[in-house]
Amino acid sequence: MDPRTGTAEHADRTRVAVVGARACTSYGQKVATSIASGLAAQGWTILRGGAFGIDAAAHQAALDAGWPTVAVLPAGLHRLFPHGNAHLLASVEETGLLVSEYPPGVEPSRPHFLERNRIVAALAAGIVVCEAGLRSGTANTVRWGNELHRAVAAVPGAIDSAASRSCHNFIRTGRAQLVVDAHDVLSVLAR
Repeated sequence: MDPRTGTAEHADRTRVAVVGARACTSYGQKVATSIASGLAAQGWTILRGGAFGIDAAAHQAALDAGWPTVAVLPAGLHRLFPHGNAHLLASVEETGLLVSEYPPGVEPSRPHFLERNRIVAALAAGIVVCEAGLRSGTANTVRWGNELHRAVAAVPGAIDSAASRSCHNFIRTGRAQLVVDAHDVLSVLAR
């Protein structure tokens, strides 16, 4: 539900997934914070999985902007996962939403992380990749976004940064549009 208009229809069009590596660099964290903050300031709900790294930075930026955020969890809602982000996820739950396709009692497992990416892509109007190495679950989210015809954007990094290789690959192969800030992301989403 969109807190400004009270309509679920508007909220459906204003969710964007801000995604990337769990083991992000300070650059990736800065990018995720800046983009998520800028999007939240424009009324976009930040959507992701509550994990460490890019996810946590994006959720925190939305909370700091005073805007709801949504976390899609890879387990039942009986426990906040990952445990190290329990405080962050409790804050998300207070002002936003925790979502899971699993019933209470289902514990996180490796396949659930990839399955979560499908839900994230389906719920989002668009996906922004802030930083991701070549061996990253982010590629799965982008694949789902492309298959579901979602707008997909990626932020470039230094040409020699292993942490930005997937971003560069997504841009080079046309699976994502190049963006550098929230304004660019809004332009991609408008298309």
